[in-house]
Formats: sequence, structure tokens, C-alpha cells
Amino acid sequence: MRHSLLALLLSSSLAAPFTAHSQPLYTMHFLPSNTTPHAIDAGGRIVGVGTDGRGFLWSRGVMASLGTLGGGASAAAAISANSQVAGSSDAKNGVSHAFVYKGGTLRDLGMLQGRPTFGTAINASGQVAGYALDRNGNDRAFLYSGGKMSAIGSLGSGVARATGINNAGAVTGVSFLRGFTAQRAFVYANGVMKDIGTLGGPSSAAAAINERGEVAGMSFVNADIQHAFLYR
Repeated sequence: MRHSLLALLLSSSLAAPFTAHSQPLYTMHFLPSNTTPHAIDAGGRIVGVGTDGRGFLWSRGVMASLGTLGGGASAAAAISANSQVAGSSDAKNGVSHAFVYKGGTLRDLGMLQGRPTFGTAINASGQVAGYALDRNGNDRAFLYSGGKMSAIGSLGSGVARATGINNAGAVTGVSFLRGFTAQRAFVYANGVMKDIGTLGGPSSAAAAINERGEVAGMSFVNADIQHAFLYR
């Protein structure tokens, strides 16, 4: 049986009109139509998926395709502080492999125990966090480090997805609990996965982690309402 990770959504509205008090500080740049951006670095470089169904790197008005690992499609999911890109691409046989793009070269990170892989986050050292799909279509979180891809476990269910990594190699993401009663945001560091709890409701999910180990994500506060959270 496949268990889908819950997408936590937050609805918000502006309570007061915006009032300008100073000159604009930013210039808006338009990327080509029908592109899907996924991440941006401090230098303004953007990665995502282009109209051709392939990952791209946009920098200073120029969009470059990252190509594929031999298949028809790819997707760039994350970019590090030193412009390394992580994502996934179809191989020649159509199976997804996680990749790192650096210096114009797309590097195949392989599969996890023979299963498809997807890179979701990367740090300045080139460590990649992501997930694989098992034979039942369930997520298995992984960490790619030192040339090796390793499963990082779960919070008792066997199902987890990594969504972020910092430069210390700490990974964050979301995992089902044992018995699939709920899902929880986690931090994985030094070989240990920690449940970071909720805001009072049954479930939570983490999206990103910074260099101080602070985690951003969303959590239910009761059975129906969800709030963004900062864990530190």
C-alpha cells in the first residue's frame, strides 16, 4: 500500500493596504513564460524546470538547460551557496536518478538499492538530500555524502522524505510515525532522526533548515488549522 506524504497548506490574507515609504530596492526580471522556478541563491541564480521539460539554471538574464542523464526529462530542485544544483533526471531507461550539476556537467548520483531517486536539497559541500521510491511507491529519505547514497531511516514507519540540508550536513524533512497515525517534521544529524513535534495538532512537515539548525515548516495547531512554524 502506498502512503502519500501530506501536503500542508497555509492560507493567509493581507489585513491592511500596502503603503510605500521609500524608493523600490529591487528590479523585477521576467523569466520565459511557462517556466517553473524551484529555488534561488544569494546571487540571484534561479533553478527549475523549463518549457522543454528539462532543468534550467537562470543567471543574469541567460537561461541554460541542464540537459538530462540520457532520458527525456529532468528537474532542478535546489541550488547551493556555491551554485551547485541538485535535482533528478530520467536515465536512458526512463528511471529517475538524482543528480548534481556543477561547472556545466551533470553528474549521476545513482539509485538507492536499485530504486528511483530524486534530489531535493544540496549544501556547499555537495552533500545532497532527497528520497527514493520503494517497490510500493513509498518515499525513502536519503543522504548522499562522500560519493555514497545512504538511507537515513524514518520515525518508525519506513516512509520519509528529506526536503532540506544545511552546510553541517543536518537534514530535515517529513516522516510518517509508526502505524501511519500521523506525520512529523524531523531533523537528522549524526546518524539520529529526531521528531521535532507539532504546534499542538497531529502532524507537521519541515521545508528547510539553516546554518543555525533552525527549521521552517508547517504544522497543524488542531485537527483542522495549520500554521507556519520556526523550530529552534
